[in-house]
Amino acid sequence: MKTLFRILGTAAAVAVTGAAIVALDKILNQKDPLHVEEVEFPEEAEQDAAEAERRRFFIQTCLKI
Repeated sequence: MKTLFRILGTAAAVAVTGAAIVALDKILNQKDPLHVEEVEFPEEAEQDAAEAERRRFFIQTCLKI
């Protein structure tokens, strides 16, 4: 009986792992990747060059993911 439960447990673990792999594969291989259409800056950033540079650097850093 103990052997039967070990075999069933192993089969269940393999099935769950296979299902997770298939689900992740579908998610990661989507044809339409996420993209950014346009980035808008607040008006005060347009007036302050240092603030605009900080925001530009932040956005470029975030988009390198």
